[in-house]
Amino acid sequence: MAATNNVKYLKSLQAVRERSQAIYERATKGELQHFDFDQSKIESVADYVVSLVERDYGTIDKVPTHGRWRSYCLAIDGSKRDLVSEHVAKWKASGVSDWECAQRVIDLFVVSVLIDAGAGSKWRYTDSLGVFERTEGLGIAALRMFESGVFSSSPNYPFQADALALMALTGETLLQGFQVSEENPLLGGENRAELLRSLGRAMSGDGAAYFGGECA
Repeated sequence: MAATNNVKYLKSLQAVRERSQAIYERATKGELQHFDFDQSKIESVADYVVSLVERDYGTIDKVPTHGRWRSYCLAIDGSKRDLVSEHVAKWKASGVSDWECAQRVIDLFVVSVLIDAGAGSKWRYTDSLGVFERTEGLGIAALRMFESGVFSSSPNYPFQADALALMALTGETLLQGFQVSEENPLLGGENRAELLRSLGRAMSGDGAAYFGGECA
């Protein structure tokens, strides 16, 4: 099998299921190096998970959807804030279409997720809303950079992420956006910038094949 076919297979849902099944079968035979598997405990584990759901949410249908949006749903001074919804409301009030609002939110979420890796235990992001760390802090930092047009090549359209801006993004710019200093270190800052530059190159080279439409 060619290397490209191997990569395509490993990214497929079929591969996830087949490899998971292979690991499961080895577990039932006691062939794992780091874990012991006890089939008789499966129902107990399931019951325990259900008890946690019922304790925290009442019913399974009330469990919040996992996604990047939740990083922008904050409890501030006893009140709940949805920063993305607040932006969408402002955009719509200024005449921005639903389609354009969706594009802006997607752009924010894509860059925000790509630069959301382990921040380290010392890093903090200080914002007018408070001091944040880890995933929440990285998300707020990404939002503030998005608002200021860091990911856009057009001063007139700050709320977007386009190929030209991403390819030109420097590690220094990103570190400034994350408020990094000797006293506030962030793990892998330059690697995050390179990841966004790689996205920009993909969008610029054959963007339509990956994303459709005009990406630059």
